[in-house]
Order: sequence, then structure tokens, then C-alpha cells
Amino acid sequence: AAVSVLLAEDDPINQLVGREMLKMLGCEVDVVDDGAAACAAVRTGRYDLVFMDCHMPVMDGGETIKRIRNSGELWKDIPVIALTVDAMRGDKERYLAMGMSDYISKPVDSRELAAKYVSLLRGVAAKNAA
Repeated sequence: AAVSVLLAEDDPINQLVGREMLKMLGCEVDVVDDGAAACAAVRTGRYDLVFMDCHMPVMDGGETIKRIRNSGELWKDIPVIALTVDAMRGDKERYLAMGMSDYISKPVDSRELAAKYVSLLRGVAAKNAA
């Protein structure tokens, strides 16, 4: 079965690019453009992985990840990769402290995206096998 990925991103060009990169990795991709929609989508339980822009309207990445992690639901531990233009020293730690599983700075490099995707999927596969 194909890996089901949610891309939460409000910029139409980044949506297009992100979707294409993920499709090339063999994913089924759904796109939402704000954090509230991302929370609702994750709640369906049908995604294996989430790529989330941190600066979205309605609800930003920080608030969205907090709601997912504190939900107490089966999907609260879903791997979530932060996509962000914040690439200063300390930003990665800040995002991991918020509850993000990993972090990619924008503009997204397709090789970096592929590498993070593969390493997180290994973790998902190992957890599912346990």
C-alpha cells in the first residue's frame, strides 16, 4: 500500500512543489492549507506522515502540533516534519521541543526531503512491526 502523506502548506507554489516531490517518492498526498484543516485531517487516522509548514493562517504549526500531541488519540504520535523558512541556530531545537519529529528548512531540497522521509518511515515500519 502506498504511504499516505498529509502536506499542510498555505502557499500554492509550495503546495505544488511539495506534492510533486512526495509523489515522486511514491506517496499518496493530500494537501490542506491551514492548521485547523491539518488537525481535522490527522483526526481521520489515515495518514502515515505529515509535512507541516510552520507559518500558516488560522492555526500555525506550533499550535497545530500541540493539539495533535496533546490529543490523547491513537494518532498523537504521528511523525510530523516541520517545513519552515526559519533556519537560524536554535530553530531546529525549538521545533523539536514543540513536538515536531524533524525539521526541513525552505526552500525544500528534494534530496533532504527524501532522506527525512525514508528515515521517518523506517521508524513507522518498526513501530508497526512491534
